[in-house]
Amino acid sequence: HLDSAAYYYDKAIRIFPEYKEAWYQLGEVYLAQKRTTDAARAFSESLHIDPHFEPALDGAKRLKNFKYE
Repeated sequence: HLDSAAYYYDKAIRIFPEYKEAWYQLGEVYLAQKRTTDAARAFSESLHIDPHFEPALDGAKRLKNFKYE
C-alpha cells in the first residue's frame, strides 16, 4: 500500500507542486519505507513551501533521529 500511496502523492505534486501536505505525506511514506534520502527531500520541499509547517518540521526531526531496525 505504501507504493500506491507514494504514486498518488507524486501525481498530486506533479499537478500542484506547491502542495505542502502532499510533499509531507510523501516524506512519511518514504520514511516508512526506510528511503531516508527521498524522505529528506520530500520534507525539505514541504518546508521550502512553508518553513513553519509543523508536520514537516516534526518529520524532519524524526528523520534526523531515524534508526534502521
